[in-house]
Amino acid sequence: MTRLEIAVDSLNNSRYTIQQWSGILGVTRDTIHKWLAGVNSPKRSAVNHIAEVIGKTAIFHSNNDVEFIDSGKPAPAIDLGKKNHAQTLGQSSLVEELVAQVQYLRKRVEELESQSE
Repeated sequence: MTRLEIAVDSLNNSRYTIQQWSGILGVTRDTIHKWLAGVNSPKRSAVNHIAEVIGKTAIFHSNNDVEFIDSGKPAPAIDLGKKNHAQTLGQSSLVEELVAQVQYLRKRVEELESQSE
């Protein structure tokens, strides 16, 4: 299969959504939509990552000819709610700021709802 064909087949037959694949692979949803539409072909590294996520190994017979074989390892457990690496200081402060904004907005909604009663 070509890189595009095997990626599209794998994405379509997986348990993950486009949004989840986007986060897993570190690409935009638009990139994945372009793959699914046949507009762009995924890079070799993305194909290797897709294979790893579904418990396979990518074997490239040429630059564009690839097959997935069983890796003998179970597909890794992926926590879609957290990054697989430590947060940087910038990320931590951004998360704290977003949490504070959400709390403020919830309180404001409650205030407005109580005023309208």
